Amino acid sequence: MGDINFPIPIRMFVKETSTALISIIFTLSIFFIPSNVMAEQDEILIEGNITWEGEMVLDDDIIVANGASLTITNSEIIASGEVEVFVDNTSSLIIENSEFISENSPSYLVGFGYCDYENRSAIKIPWSDQSEEAIITFRAINSGTFDGVTVYHRESIYNLSGSEDSISVIGGFSDYWIEFVGPNCYPVSLSEVEVSTSENLDSFLFNAGDLVHKNMMLYGDYELFFEIQGNLLLESSTIEGAKFTSIGDIVVKNSTLNRVGPIILNSNLASIALSGDTRFSNSTDDHDIRAKAESTIDWGDDVIGSGGLTDKWERRIAGQFLKFDIGFVTYEILGMFNSPTYTNFSNDEGISYIRGGNERVIEIAWSDDNSWEENEIWKEVAIVNILSYRTAWNPEITDMENYGGSFILGTELDILVDWDIPNIEWVSLEINTSTEEGEKIAKIGDSLPAYATLKNSGSASAMFSIDCNISSTGNPAMISPSYPHITLEAGEQGIISFKWRNSEIGNESLECRVLTPTQLIEDDAFGGGEITSSMVIWEEEENEGGLVYIMPALVALVVGIIIYGRQLIKRANRI
Repeated sequence: MGDINFPIPIRMFVKETSTALISIIFTLSIFFIPSNVMAEQDEILIEGNITWEGEMVLDDDIIVANGASLTITNSEIIASGEVEVFVDNTSSLIIENSEFISENSPSYLVGFGYCDYENRSAIKIPWSDQSEEAIITFRAINSGTFDGVTVYHRESIYNLSGSEDSISVIGGFSDYWIEFVGPNCYPVSLSEVEVSTSENLDSFLFNAGDLVHKNMMLYGDYELFFEIQGNLLLESSTIEGAKFTSIGDIVVKNSTLNRVGPIILNSNLASIALSGDTRFSNSTDDHDIRAKAESTIDWGDDVIGSGGLTDKWERRIAGQFLKFDIGFVTYEILGMFNSPTYTNFSNDEGISYIRGGNERVIEIAWSDDNSWEENEIWKEVAIVNILSYRTAWNPEITDMENYGGSFILGTELDILVDWDIPNIEWVSLEINTSTEEGEKIAKIGDSLPAYATLKNSGSASAMFSIDCNISSTGNPAMISPSYPHITLEAGEQGIISFKWRNSEIGNESLECRVLTPTQLIEDDAFGGGEITSSMVIWEEEENEGGLVYIMPALVALVVGIIIYGRQLIKRANRI
């Protein structure tokens, strides 16, 4: 379907329109709204390719869905009250040569919390009558207070208190820059500033956010919201007083974004491209864009940010955790933003959330006004050092190293620490008999040499033991020594030698397993497993005339008689 010049939507009228005319248009519009545009109560649903043009007051939500495209061109749109513009992941919104302005945008000011002379919060008071003394009244936000706040004007210093306070300044200057320092550098907040003459003949009331200011940011509630899941193209336009969140793609060309920042990219797949004479102003945070760790940000050479102490963008990550194969591993992290050293340990499931899973900054593109950082962009290079990662395979009483080692913290949310740990694998289990060829045959009472060959394909050494059972019954096998052991370095292969004896006639094989540390959450985390030997035929031991079996019995009988006789003699002597 081709582009349609969409008539003024329901309830989108110029304010001066009379009530009667509104009723007529409302009635007629029922018949002229295209079939791919539906107007529900408090929302406009667009499901086709639509073009809007002209001036309008918007008080309904806009939903662009199901592959639709809404183009707003050569328009001036005033958002009255709370309005949300939603673009689903299959749809597009194009705003070109237009203004989209909220009637009510954030209008308060909040400082950054700096005390040094160069970075003090400040506002500029417009005052035309320079010959007369001026009374300047400051009002805090909501229930805030000026207790402990110090005000500087040229050479004069004032102390404020309460939620409203005033100072008197003399005339005769071309500007009135007022600087603020909060108690212990706490950020100062302003809602309104009122200026009057000492005789109170003239009085002017300003929203704090409307004043020229430096080292302060806008504060307050938004009423215009853009949620972009699909695509947004903003070209040669102005957006004022809107909050943007996106998991889609935003392209901004030669446009002005006032009281908009930070634009929030809520997905690693989200992107924003800024080009041409695009400029930000009056962000409501200390950056103009806030992105996820892997979001795409393309900031053109001629793009201008809010400046001052407001940085171009921040990347943040939240919910990041380390996963270990055992619980209570202690580690430290060096190099995180505003945190020289961070120490924590894993829980009994081997999981440890970094900073409790809270959001943290991992990249900052500094403001062009930045004078304290050498590089234009700071990126986190955080090093994780394992302080204690001990198991039965690397006990602390040995000179073996902690597992886990040291590594650079990446941007994945879940990081399995599976390096600098061992991985034991079976190679073979051989049983030697006197039989050179064919079947392996042994006699009851024989002690057969056994050789267990294992390799450590991991990246850390391990000191471990094995244990063996009879395959057919699962009963413990008679091996010597019990629990034979070996130490294998990373990448090393070795042989454990031991003896196997059996007391049952028949065909039996030996089943051996690696004894893994009891601290492991998953038994196979360090490898191990089981292996079964080849079959051995156990036969009766050969004898001549049965003497082999008779002689032990005769010897036992004779010894018994002797012992019993001695007991009888001792008893007789006592009697």
